[in-house]
Amino acid sequence: MKHYARLLLASAGLLALSTLTPGGSSSCSTGFCTPAYAQGGPNQPDMQTIHKLFADSKKIKRTVKNIPGGIEALTEASDPKTVALLQEHVAAMKVRLEKKQPMRMWDPLFAVLFQHADKVKMTVTNTKTGVTITETSDDAYVVKLLQEHAKAVSGFVKDGMAGMHVSHPVPPKGKTTAPAKAKEPAFVGKGDGEKTCPVTGEPVDTAQSVTWKGKTVKFCCVSCKAAFTKAPEKFLKK
Repeated sequence: MKHYARLLLASAGLLALSTLTPGGSSSCSTGFCTPAYAQGGPNQPDMQTIHKLFADSKKIKRTVKNIPGGIEALTEASDPKTVALLQEHVAAMKVRLEKKQPMRMWDPLFAVLFQHADKVKMTVTNTKTGVTITETSDDAYVVKLLQEHAKAVSGFVKDGMAGMHVSHPVPPKGKTTAPAKAKEPAFVGKGDGEKTCPVTGEPVDTAQSVTWKGKTVKFCCVSCKAAFTKAPEKFLKK
């Protein structure tokens, strides 16, 4: 799953660090701090956090176990700055889930999960070294989505920036064999480079741009600009 991804789930702003209490607990049914940016604002802060977490993936340790009705995940880091990023990201993702403010809608698994957001209960507990998340549902298919999503987020931690552009298939309903892991295509562009970022598909930040083949290409954040510069044909067709 601000400064993985951002992974599990996708985001639009940051929760001020002063509102995050290590060891604190919250659930969808309790009053939880709502980051101002997650109230419908731009996505740039969230994307920056996600990209920083992707870049810091080697510092992150994540363990997930399936439980009755869902999953329980513990994500930790030894670096205090990375811990803060993890907690900010999870707080923003929780708000997005509650408010049905999706991200990463080009990824089938994430898109379908957000369609069922009202059937998910998410509980977050900050710890000294990271965050514990419990996600459950009374709907058997949503449980399957949550478990596949947890695998996807663990993949982000394992693969780092290389996993950022991988699309994840939607698990089938009913008792069928699990889908094969999606392979990343040679072209992974998500936006037009004018109004949407070619790397993530998110709205652009006009301050982040480069000139490529005589045209101005804009991005949602500096990390996407750097990724594009390394392999532009991977994200944008002439």
